[in-house]
Order: sequence, then C-alpha cells, then structure tokens
Amino acid sequence: MEDRTLGMLLLLLATIGFMYYVVWIGIIPLVDETHVLQRLFPPREFGLYLATCVLFGGTTVCSFVGASHVLLRTGWSPSMDAAAPPPLPRVAAPTASASLTPPSAAPRTLSTDMLGPIIHSGDTR
Repeated sequence: MEDRTLGMLLLLLATIGFMYYVVWIGIIPLVDETHVLQRLFPPREFGLYLATCVLFGGTTVCSFVGASHVLLRTGWSPSMDAAAPPPLPRVAAPTASASLTPPSAAPRTLSTDMLGPIIHSGDTR
C-alpha cells in the first residue's frame, strides 16, 4: 500500500471517529432518551473518560517521542553529563536598601531648555 493511500485511509478513519464522538457528546444529549439513536451510543460518561485518557495518554506518548527524538538527534548520552563543566556560582541578590541606580548615574532633572516650548508657547490663559 502506498504512503498516500495509507495516509488517506488513516485520515478517513480519524475523521469518522471524530464525527462519531462529536455526535455522541454534542448531539445525543439533546435527543429524547427513548429515541432509537440512543441505542447506537454508550453512556456519555464513557465519552468524557475516553477524552481524558486520550488527552493524557497522547500527551505522555508525544512527550516521550519528542524527548527521544531530541536525544537521538543530538547524540546525548548519560556519560556526557560527567564531562560537563561545573555550574556557575550564584550571585547574591541585592538587599532592599541597595540603590537601583548605578552610583555614576546622576538623577536627571528637567531643564528650562526642555520646557521652553511648553512654557513659552504664547498661551496666556
């Protein structure tokens, strides 16, 4: 079987499964409980359990596959950790009394040159 044919078949199966699930969880609760369609679907609680399992299971599998891919692609092995350089020393956090401005920076003040256009705009209110 060609890759394209297999891909189309898998896409078709996924679409049918998704549509069944949407009808099961989204539409069947609105249908009368004595209707014949109710017999085609299991109880709605199972649909919620299924969605939870698929979500957590899919996340776990995808995380494992992604991490494995990265490890294989980069060639990482546990022996590489032994040759790693030591971590950098930690820098002490500044205390609350420490100034946030460097000592060489003087506080800036507004000069009349900067305010000139505002003060001398000719507005005499």
